[in-house]
Amino acid sequence: MNTTPLHRSPMALLTAAVLALVLAPAGLRAEGEAKPVAEPPPAEAPMKEKSVLDDFTDAIVGGQFKIDLRLRFEHVNDESPSPPSTPGRRGQGYAFTERLRLGYGTKPLYGFSVYGEFEDIRAANPDDYHDGVNHNTTEALIADPPDTELNQGYLKYEYEKMFTFIGGRQRIKLDDDRFIGNVGWRQNEQTFDAFTFKVTPIEKLDIYYGYIFNVNRIFGEDADLDFQSDSHIINASYTVAPWLKVVGFGYLLDFDNSPVNSCNTFGFRLTGTYAFDETWSASYIGSFAHQTDAGDSPLEYEANYYLIDGSVTRKGWGTAGIGYEVLGTDDGVASFRTPLATGHAFNGWADVFLTTPPQGLRDLYFYAATTLPWEIKGKVVFHIYDGVEDGPDLGQEFDIVFSKAITKNITILAKYADYWSDLGPADRRKVWLQVEFKF
Repeated sequence: MNTTPLHRSPMALLTAAVLALVLAPAGLRAEGEAKPVAEPPPAEAPMKEKSVLDDFTDAIVGGQFKIDLRLRFEHVNDESPSPPSTPGRRGQGYAFTERLRLGYGTKPLYGFSVYGEFEDIRAANPDDYHDGVNHNTTEALIADPPDTELNQGYLKYEYEKMFTFIGGRQRIKLDDDRFIGNVGWRQNEQTFDAFTFKVTPIEKLDIYYGYIFNVNRIFGEDADLDFQSDSHIINASYTVAPWLKVVGFGYLLDFDNSPVNSCNTFGFRLTGTYAFDETWSASYIGSFAHQTDAGDSPLEYEANYYLIDGSVTRKGWGTAGIGYEVLGTDDGVASFRTPLATGHAFNGWADVFLTTPPQGLRDLYFYAATTLPWEIKGKVVFHIYDGVEDGPDLGQEFDIVFSKAITKNITILAKYADYWSDLGPADRRKVWLQVEFKF
């Protein structure tokens, strides 16, 4: 039977309609059919340029907070002769202390930034130890007096890591803190009111200069024991290679209210590490310094300082080393002194030799450090002390410390120091338990 276009089946009509709908959006519409006009995209609002006020606001609110809380128990048994008022009593003391630091630093603006940090130290039992200020001399000395102060507050300018200036109250740590340090072990650290400059004129060469006009010591402002200073410190270092870094320094210290500690010290320091392979490496430190009296010092002396330290490290095992440090004397009249050092880190953790004896000090020491199971870090040190001038042996000391990072923000520590001597200073033992939170 013949069919005509007028008699197509419903299926054919439906197919034709679908094809028309599919082809029409592709531009295949019937001739003369109007094409839809696309609407233009909305115009973007012009970007507003940031003003100086916007940059300043961003620097203030875009800074960083710092929180540091340290809780510590310290016990000291010092067998020095007891005060006449308490015959027969040995010097013992224990302290539960906390130190809280709150700091805020602005985001750099055109190279400038500002940092401020307040510090508060409290003791749960201030009557059970001598803090260096409270005159409680019937108890052993634990130099952590309660105090609240501005720990740091400074203006900083940095230009492309080639030049840095810091003016105000600041932390200064040079090399290993042997001559200039912050005494960071004590709850109230030592800071400096100073102007400091660091210049890196070429790669691997750093030149540091500082003018110190006040030293905020660990006893706090109320103790009136800060150093009124007119001091200049210079430190220049050049890294030749991983196995050799050369440092030269000059520390010209002049203290108006402590002239006995005024001194000029010039010296050098060599350090380096050499890797034999991926497993074994060796490190060394060598240092020499010459010191004379300065300013209005009532002393007239010259004394030398020597240090040599060598260690070997095996990956996965740990480090073992030996060192020999000498703080000389001028015929027993006066000895080499380090009034701005982090003294606790040197010559034993019992702190027997924070002040060098008149006969000088020789310190032969051995140490080993490793990482124990559960990522516990441990270190032991043994010291043998002797005087530079003829005299009795100055004793021995055994030190040990363990620390564990619970998280990246929480660390716990246990530490012990045991000093003993037959003819030298009195025996002394110290124990510390500590937890620290840093954010």
